[in-house]
Amino acid sequence: MTPVFGFGSGPSHGEPDDAFTITDPAAVAKITAVIDGLRQLPDATYSCPAEADSAMMLTAMQLTFRTAPGGPVVATVGASYVGCPFAWVTAGTQTIWPLDENTGSGQPVQQQVLAIAGVRWPYPPG
Repeated sequence: MTPVFGFGSGPSHGEPDDAFTITDPAAVAKITAVIDGLRQLPDATYSCPAEADSAMMLTAMQLTFRTAPGGPVVATVGASYVGCPFAWVTAGTQTIWPLDENTGSGQPVQQQVLAIAGVRWPYPPG
């Protein structure tokens, strides 16, 4: 799991924890279930707020799924923290986007994933 930084507006909340790896099969299964539960949004034109400031900020959470630590990548998942609140999944050459970042419980996917991993990033999603 990796924090993705970009430039844009927003308050400074401090730096999130560094990238980390989850190898516990039960935790990976819980995270996968959360992602599998995201609903696909209809194809449409979305009006998303522009990020005008040049302050460095967290812009997305990226999850990279591998067959084993250091093994080949089988899927990547992203969930934005700024602009439009979307998530996306790429497996092989197929990307499924846009996904609603809010899970069935009403919590953003980022919050649920971090809770399962036991990690704190000080930025709220959305």
